[in-house]
Amino acid sequence: MSFYLYCSVRAYGVTWGAVPWVVLGELLPMSIKGLESSLATGGTWLADALITMFMPSWINNFNIGVIFLAFSVFDIITYFIVRREVIETKGRTQYEITELNKQRYSKVQATLE
Repeated sequence: MSFYLYCSVRAYGVTWGAVPWVVLGELLPMSIKGLESSLATGGTWLADALITMFMPSWINNFNIGVIFLAFSVFDIITYFIVRREVIETKGRTQYEITELNKQRYSKVQATLE
């Protein structure tokens, strides 16, 4: 079990652990940073609350190693999604990041229209 717990904690740390606290502060434009950061934080708390609420029934129905293995698999999948979707912000100003996001999401919006 400790191996599965280690894998789950490790995978969470490089994926969902940093997203609302670090990444969003760098990626979001100043005009919506407060609102979007609070929504992301609220979503994280809601997910944590749901996991906490359902964990006892999951433990009764499944081996705890299987539960943590499932969390690890979801976090590893998330790692690859984050690597593909989140832009690198190192060495860039807030203005440069905002411009990159505008370019990126204007293409997405054009395909939706």
